[in-house]
Amino acid sequence: MNNSLFNFKDDEEREMFFIAIPVIALFALLGYWLMKGSTPEASAPTVAAIVADTDADGVTDDADQCVNIAGSIATLGCPAKVAWADRDNDTDGIRNGIDSCPETKGTADNNGCAAKTAITTKTTTAEPIKQLDTDADGISDSEDACPTVAGFNGNPCPPDTDADGVFDADDKCPALAGTTDEQGCPPDTDNDGVLGSADQCPDKMGSALSNGCPTDTDGDGFDDMADKCPTVAGTVEGCAADADADGVPDTSDECPANVGLAVNAGCPADADGDGVIDANDRCPQQAGTEANQGCAADADADGIADADDQCPDTAGVASSAGCPSVDTTDTDGDGIADGNDNCPSIKGVETNSGCPTDSDGDGIADADDNCPAIAGTIETLGCPVNAATDTDEIKRALDAAVNGVKFNSSSAILTARSRELLRTVSGLMKKYPEAILEIRGHTDSSGNPEKNMQLSMQRARACASFIAAQGISLDRLKAYGYGDSQPIADNASPIGREQNRRVEFDLSNP
Repeated sequence: MNNSLFNFKDDEEREMFFIAIPVIALFALLGYWLMKGSTPEASAPTVAAIVADTDADGVTDDADQCVNIAGSIATLGCPAKVAWADRDNDTDGIRNGIDSCPETKGTADNNGCAAKTAITTKTTTAEPIKQLDTDADGISDSEDACPTVAGFNGNPCPPDTDADGVFDADDKCPALAGTTDEQGCPPDTDNDGVLGSADQCPDKMGSALSNGCPTDTDGDGFDDMADKCPTVAGTVEGCAADADADGVPDTSDECPANVGLAVNAGCPADADGDGVIDANDRCPQQAGTEANQGCAADADADGIADADDQCPDTAGVASSAGCPSVDTTDTDGDGIADGNDNCPSIKGVETNSGCPTDSDGDGIADADDNCPAIAGTIETLGCPVNAATDTDEIKRALDAAVNGVKFNSSSAILTARSRELLRTVSGLMKKYPEAILEIRGHTDSSGNPEKNMQLSMQRARACASFIAAQGISLDRLKAYGYGDSQPIADNASPIGREQNRRVEFDLSNP
């Protein structure tokens, strides 16, 4: 046996060898068949399909609702703000917006539905519409009042406090409803600073105090600021016809041809009613005759009318009913005994019954009266309350105001220096309580003439309002605007334009 090909030790070893050979061959054949049946080439695509990630965003295509757009696992493979219509919920490669079955995987030939699913005409359903969010503010377009503008703090629209349709960020009047054309502010047609519905006279320049309307106390159609007779209706610059120019309209003037006083129905003052006006009456408080210059007949010139004088031919005293007094005491040393002296403690003259001469009867002796022939007051040293009594002071103050009250271009706001000068003018108004102040506003030629006219009026009114605030009655202030119609310098130069932007003042008696 040792000389056999396999050199078996004995017959038993040889038999075991020949039994093992077929068994090994059988297992080899079985293994070959199994490996051939597994077809490794066919399994490769299956593995690839499981791990495919077209957009390389870490979400496999079978779970990626945006296969061709990189996203994240948290957003199912889509970018954070992709609209619902651009997603692919069933990952069948067909966007929701054109997929008739967006939640069921289907084919393009079947409009995104499975082959066995009936194809129906796609209709817009509530759910997809609710998910549209064009402005990406977290509120679906169907519920978003501002679908193209992102909202704020859960509100569909940006803040609009006054609900005028102009969002606060673009609204120049966020607390006051306006219009888009006015950038959120109410319109101000007449440019008087009173906006929208608050202006009851939208076509006429007025003030906030009168709800945007011009103030017209007498209802004659003339704004008080331009009305020379603001409390009396009229047609001539706001005044009624007044032939004698005494301030009393002819319709109320009992002496229309003679300058008089309002308190005397337009007639000259005649305190004693004797027909001799006070200005010509030597005895304005005692009725007399025209021939006696307003005094009663007094033959002895003792100041006691003959009708009341028990001694009409002999000068006497009132205490003695016109007869001389037996008392010779002369306290004031004027040569007239106290008993016959109507002013026993003040030196006077005999012709005036012992009193100082007072030609105008204003209670101020001629010696102390700066205007002895015209009745006045103690404060004005016997002269009428008249601005003309101190023309130098007035000229200085008004010239300073004209030269110093200035405005920036296109502005009607007073500067601090201007306000100080206007306080001086207010002091003059208080010193002369009967005086009238006329304020005239002017501009340079820059800009629109109509706007310049409005601006010049606003400047004049700004001065008038400030003076009125110092305690001066508005009926003593007249404001006019002349725009660029009355230049005093050449508008071609900056210096000339500055000189033309001015306010003029004129103080006069009524």
